Amino acid sequence: MKKMLFLSPELPYPLHSGGKVKTWHVLEAFAKHWDVTLVCPLKLEDDLHLQEFMAKSSVTAVLTDKVDRPRSASNLLKSWHQRRPINVLRTDSRLLKEQVADICQDQDFIFIDHFEAFQFVPAEILGNTKRKQTIIYHAHNAYHQIWQRYASSTANLAYKMVCNIEAKRIIQYERHIVASVDCCFAAPNDIECLVNLGCSKDKLFQTLHLGDESALEQPALRCDQTTQKLCYVGYLGWEPNIVGLEWFLKEVWPVLKQRHPKLSLDIAGKNADQRLQNAVQAAKDVTLLGYVEDLEDVYSDCRISIAPLLFGSGIKVKVISAMARGLPLVTTSIGAEGLEVKHQDQLMIADSSSAMVASITQLLENDILWQRIATNSRQVVIDKYTWAQMFNAMIGDINSVAQSRHRVSTPLINMATKGKLNVFAAS
Repeated sequence: MKKMLFLSPELPYPLHSGGKVKTWHVLEAFAKHWDVTLVCPLKLEDDLHLQEFMAKSSVTAVLTDKVDRPRSASNLLKSWHQRRPINVLRTDSRLLKEQVADICQDQDFIFIDHFEAFQFVPAEILGNTKRKQTIIYHAHNAYHQIWQRYASSTANLAYKMVCNIEAKRIIQYERHIVASVDCCFAAPNDIECLVNLGCSKDKLFQTLHLGDESALEQPALRCDQTTQKLCYVGYLGWEPNIVGLEWFLKEVWPVLKQRHPKLSLDIAGKNADQRLQNAVQAAKDVTLLGYVEDLEDVYSDCRISIAPLLFGSGIKVKVISAMARGLPLVTTSIGAEGLEVKHQDQLMIADSSSAMVASITQLLENDILWQRIATNSRQVVIDKYTWAQMFNAMIGDINSVAQSRHRVSTPLINMATKGKLNVFAAS
């Protein structure tokens, strides 16, 4: 069986963020076809979940190292001194670099998940034109765009300056990654961003960041069984989510409450930032639920899902998940980007506070519109955004790139099943 080294900047478990959802599904799909070794630092509470991940995952082996570098001013200055993005510095592990160097010669594929993991690929492998390894980069986002959009959305001049500097550094890093690998997978809107940076179009292949398909198995929601409640589901330690929710609670929620006094809002997600906790405490009829394992508990009686994103990149898993459940969603153009959807057809798109108030009000008061979006949102997920469709395309593209590199005509994928999981945890 062919071997794959899968490099990730964090343990892809539990599935409390869109990035982890995508990484988990990619890992499980690849582990059906290749002998996969996962390499990842353990950040925050990752070490607490390692054993459960091992019990559930199909990968063959795991290499880990505990890494704890906060997003701080001192680390930002250190990253500038070392001429690399701050998130790359925060993910660094000398031990993992050494372990990857020891085993990478024996690999057939090296899969780089997120730009922070690129640093673990040895320079001698990248620079060897005769290497046997096919190197694949999975860009969850056009990362420079996140920093650029945050810079344009904040009024804080210091934040604006720092974000613009970091965006320029990440642009250089992303160009270097795409130039160094054999192929790159990204969402359609992120491919456009990378092409605009001068990255080779021939190396760029489409992927999608999808949601919880099990929601499609649930019975359709009925408007008359819902309550006057909105919901938000997402990882609450992620800056785009924090800023978007802060904006919603400040600019949108008070107007909605004035028009609809019985309206409430449930916010589900892990690691709520202190800024968000403060905003929730100051708002009326808003509940911070924390991490919810079964989202059906949130969705079942909710009238509308919201995703008020002011900046970000890629396809948003929270958006796909709500659509798969058939729960009408109100989001921004940034929340809907990369998807083949239309305003008032599969979802509602609103880019200002007044437009968001109007869109939510329409769904609260117009049952026919609510039902149309509920039905159409589910159908577009079934037609275009399932994991099986996406992985068939990805594996075909990887196979094609590898065959082209090695000039072979036989299939590179062995369909054999996986063996027992082995774990090598570094301290």
